[in-house]
Amino acid sequence: MTKKYKIQFNKQYLKDLVKIPLKAQNQIRKEIADLSFNPRPEGCKKLHGSEKTPLYRIRCGDYRIVYTIQDKALLILIIEVGHRREIYR
Repeated sequence: MTKKYKIQFNKQYLKDLVKIPLKAQNQIRKEIADLSFNPRPEGCKKLHGSEKTPLYRIRCGDYRIVYTIQDKALLILIIEVGHRREIYR
């Protein structure tokens, strides 16, 4: 049986999401839902400079989803969602 992770969202997530076109929003929601079954999917990258609490990102078209994984608690916290040119600033 596979473990299912619970997904929580940072307060900034909803503010970021409304700025994104509806078609991309739907794809982002699907990618986030898939994370509950596989928190480290193919194409997932661990971000540099985040050693204390490792951050990961997945690509979703021109948008990026930045999140952290707490394996012991089976929890994924979505930190930020945004366009690739703005997300890392």
